[in-house]
Amino acid sequence: MFNLANAYFMAEDFQQASSVYLQLHKSAPQDPRFVYNLAETKLAMKEYQAAIPLFQQVDEVGPEFAHAYVRISHAYEMQKDYKKAQEFLTSIASTYETEEFKKIVHNEQRRITVQEQLSTGTGSVTLTGEEFQRLLASRQQEAQAQSAA
Repeated sequence: MFNLANAYFMAEDFQQASSVYLQLHKSAPQDPRFVYNLAETKLAMKEYQAAIPLFQQVDEVGPEFAHAYVRISHAYEMQKDYKKAQEFLTSIASTYETEEFKKIVHNEQRRITVQEQLSTGTGSVTLTGEEFQRLLASRQQEAQAQSAA
C-alpha cells in the first residue's frame, strides 16, 4: 500500500495519496514515513495548516526525521508568514546538536530572509558577471525556443 500511495503522489493525485497515507498512518502510527508523507501531501495540496501538526508528529515518532522541522518552517513560509518561519527555525536550532542540522537551519534562515525581501520588494539580488551571462543566455534560449514553436 505504501508503494501505491507513493505512486499516487508521484502522479500528483494528492487526494488519493492522502487517503492511503492516512490509512497507513492509522494502521502503523509508529512508522514515521507514513505521517511524513501524509504531511508532504498536505503541503502539495496547499493545506499548510493541516501539514504543520503532521510534521510535528513525525518528530514524536521518529527523531531521525529532523528535516520535518524544516518543512514546518516551509509551511509557514508558503503562507507568507516569514516571521513565524524564522521564529520557528530559531527555536529549533538547538534541538539537534549536529553541525549538519545547524547548517541546514542557518541556510534555511538565510533563504527565507531573501525570499521575504524579494516578495515584499525590500531586497535585491546581486549577480556576478558570470551569473548574469548565464541568466542572459538562458533567457535567450527560452526566447528562441518560443519563437521556433
